[in-house]
Amino acid sequence: MTEEDVGALYAYLMARTPAESRPPENDLVFPLGFRPLVAGWNLLFLQKGPLSTPDAPATPQSAEWLRGQYLVEGAGHCAACHTPMNMLGAEKSGQAFAGNLIDGWEAPPLNALASKSPKPWTREQLVAYLRTGLSGEHGAASGPMRPVTQHMADVPEADVRAIATYILSLDTKAPPPSAPTATAPTPTPPPAVAAAGQRIDSGAVLFAGACAGCHAATAPMGTIGERPSLALSTAINADSARNAIRTVLGGNPWNGSTPAHFMPPFADALTDAQIAEVLAYVRASSTPRPAWPDLEKEVAHIRNEASPK
Repeated sequence: MTEEDVGALYAYLMARTPAESRPPENDLVFPLGFRPLVAGWNLLFLQKGPLSTPDAPATPQSAEWLRGQYLVEGAGHCAACHTPMNMLGAEKSGQAFAGNLIDGWEAPPLNALASKSPKPWTREQLVAYLRTGLSGEHGAASGPMRPVTQHMADVPEADVRAIATYILSLDTKAPPPSAPTATAPTPTPPPAVAAAGQRIDSGAVLFAGACAGCHAATAPMGTIGERPSLALSTAINADSARNAIRTVLGGNPWNGSTPAHFMPPFADALTDAQIAEVLAYVRASSTPRPAWPDLEKEVAHIRNEASPK
């Protein structure tokens, strides 16, 4: 970040109303609680000086792209969630924006955001998602990403557009943008086929009773409220079932003015087996992707992981 922006941030923080608070005692295991070791960490991993990205395209970039790079790599620190970390908590060299596990959720790889989606992201869709937490062709923000989008609503739109421009440039395998055309209907996936040990018929019954009111193809929230189709959902199309399981278990909290984001939690209403059955049905009936393996075991693992200790 520039000296001017760091100074402005410091001035803002110093202008906040002080609050009396006693910080907790340092209880990290030795030697992690020995603060001078941070100097060694900085020596190994802290990159000083002007922003440099050796992997960036060699061709000259627009002012908007450069602004987006500055915000994503600096104040936005998007890599802190979306880049794999080594054993010392530093970003792995050469794997920038390749995805990570954060707070029990999968932060998707930003360097494959467009090429791995059922429909490639457009800049307008990404801007809308970052500012509202919702994209009609991709999904709604959940987990750690949801508060990010809530705060981004206060960021100048020009800066959010710059961020979207830079992020989309990270995916070198994304198809080039084409002229706008009429929206094609979502391809119908092949008949539902379950992996061994996964029930599709009972999953269909559970879906009809617990999910269809919002997520059926003809549900009012989809046809009128632009709720994302499950066939295009990033979580349902992902290689891992983790984010889909976390969403079913914990839902998406009510935010008062944004009902399209709300989803009730089902952790207390459905068993591990039932959640596995309904997700197996949704995956098989909505996408052409292969079935998730060992779903019930994964549900049990993530439920235990997410439960308060």
